[in-house]
Amino acid sequence: MDADDLWRMLGWEFSLMVATVRLINSGLLDELPSLKIHVSHFGGGIARYLPRIRGLQDREKSGTAQIPRHSRMPREPFDHYLQHRLFYDCAGWSGPDCAAERGAEWVRVGLAELPSSQVLFATDYPQAVRQDEEVIAYVKAVCGLGSGARKILDDANAEKLIPNLKERLARVQLHAENGVLQLAGEQGAAISTPVDESQSVMQQQQIQLKKDTTNK
Repeated sequence: MDADDLWRMLGWEFSLMVATVRLINSGLLDELPSLKIHVSHFGGGIARYLPRIRGLQDREKSGTAQIPRHSRMPREPFDHYLQHRLFYDCAGWSGPDCAAERGAEWVRVGLAELPSSQVLFATDYPQAVRQDEEVIAYVKAVCGLGSGARKILDDANAEKLIPNLKERLARVQLHAENGVLQLAGEQGAAISTPVDESQSVMQQQQIQLKKDTTNK
């Protein structure tokens, strides 16, 4: 993984898939039934590997039932945890361009195996996708995939994962009329900074949040 940028191409995603399978088989989700976990990038693109994973989860047929390190099984069927206990986001196709084409295909494959009710919207902006127009094209392409894909663009799924999401978002206010970006702090005190009109709204928010964190 130390050449050809393989760690970013494949390593990150393989690590996410491994973590997802280990998390389910460890029994942690059985021990903590109210625990909510968000796994990024569709669980590392785990949907493409589910036929293989499901087959080898049958310990008796795969010959691992008597091997302690390889015989762990959760209480419920494997897919129960994928479909009801874990949350995912739809970022992960990577690359600064072709967001509409590559991103929509990534989402299509993910939603073929994972329920849209457990998927949160994400873009990898600004690390991988850097241009506003690429993000806009990606959103439009996802909308074109149908009602299931459009569902992840609203905030219903995020509200299931994050308690009091609407109240938290209400504390964050953007005031452009005076050329000032204003974010309300935890106690309601406004923190303001001049806005550079050449920057996108998302860039302005990133800058302000970084300043806010530094000041703390």
